Amino acid sequence: MEMMTGTAARQADAHLVPSPSLHPVAPLIVGSALLMQGIDGTAITVALPAMANALGTNLLHMNLGVSAYLLSIAVFIPASGWIGDRFGARTSFCWAIALFVLASLFCGLATNLPQLIIARVAQGLGGAMMAPVGRLMMLRAVPRHDYVRAISLYTAPALLGPVLGAPLGGLIVELSSWHWIFFINIPFGVIGIAATLHYVPDLRSPHPGPFDLPGFLLLGAGASCGTLALAGISGAMDRLVIAMLAITSLITLPLAIHHARHAKHPLIDLSLLKVRSFRVVMQSGTLWRITVAGLPVLLALLLQIGLGLGPLASGLILFASGAGALTMKVVAGTILHRFGFRRVRWPRLL
Repeated sequence: MEMMTGTAARQADAHLVPSPSLHPVAPLIVGSALLMQGIDGTAITVALPAMANALGTNLLHMNLGVSAYLLSIAVFIPASGWIGDRFGARTSFCWAIALFVLASLFCGLATNLPQLIIARVAQGLGGAMMAPVGRLMMLRAVPRHDYVRAISLYTAPALLGPVLGAPLGGLIVELSSWHWIFFINIPFGVIGIAATLHYVPDLRSPHPGPFDLPGFLLLGAGASCGTLALAGISGAMDRLVIAMLAITSLITLPLAIHHARHAKHPLIDLSLLKVRSFRVVMQSGTLWRITVAGLPVLLALLLQIGLGLGPLASGLILFASGAGALTMKVVAGTILHRFGFRRVRWPRLL
């Protein structure tokens, strides 16, 4: 979704205030912030049973804590491009880290599930701005001929997050407590803000354009109501509430699409879907994420609840899966160059 954010997607290279050359470590600084976000997102999967026991709630209801974070990201990512244009990419990135770290503190201090959900929503708001705004900073500050190198530098740490998160989370739970999964973000976030202010140039767009408030409200209502309806199926909500949320989502999402097609400055630029290659990638990527995005959470629960393994053992098994995916990312370019996209596509689906 962040690839299609309205103002930033259309004006990424236009009307920018000149900036100093990018420091060589700047991409690594941005990537390190995404590493922190990735570790936090996967570490919680192996800690859910311990968290449910400490918070005194049903384990099945803990999916609301996971869904609240993802819901907040889904709602606020479309607005991140405009925020980066309006307030400056570096400033927005630093505030995103600060909000993520502050919300992490309140996540660790939560004593019941509602407190955790509220803190996770705030954490998702910070996380929603980190990845798109960080990418925006790199693309604007780096010369076009150096895009590949910069992107490789800042995505390398980010790719390690989902791989290292599960075993690190399991180790923390067994040696200390689940609270430190969130507290550990605080020192890294403070260092990240200081390094960003020192090494990353402040890039601004003098004409960010108007904010599409109707589009944001329609899309936010549709996405949030739909996600909450799905999360409530586990029994955390009354059936009537689930039905009302589902109906609201079914009404507002088509309205959001209609608005995006006809608005002068839409929050999400649907005209990009006219590009066939982009449309195919978005469609296949969406289907792939629907099928596999929940596997880490489900597998962690199966290993601990069904098979009786501890958090660390479960995390190491998830690490093996993530390490395989990371290894494939490293060699994917060579394989595609050697055999071509069409030959690799079908075996990959198996």
